[in-house]
Amino acid sequence: RKRKAEASFVIKAMERLKAGKIKLVDTTPSDIKSLEHIMLKYNVTAYDGLYLDLAQKQKCKLLTLDQQLLAISHLTMDIDDFQDKL
Repeated sequence: RKRKAEASFVIKAMERLKAGKIKLVDTTPSDIKSLEHIMLKYNVTAYDGLYLDLAQKQKCKLLTLDQQLLAISHLTMDIDDFQDKL
């Protein structure tokens, strides 16, 4: 069963976005080989692979509640753990 982010977390994230504390980047798949590698290595969809690839290229972690993605701990962080750091 998938978990959902609490409304308070979403509100805080939106406030941080508005304050310019969250960076938005273009996500054109410039390197299909990189995406293919991530999809095969971690057995994820292209959708999830794009987010993982972006996190890797930006040298940050993908915030998620998805247990399959959280198993890739060097690229992801549980939203609940992130909330504790706010």
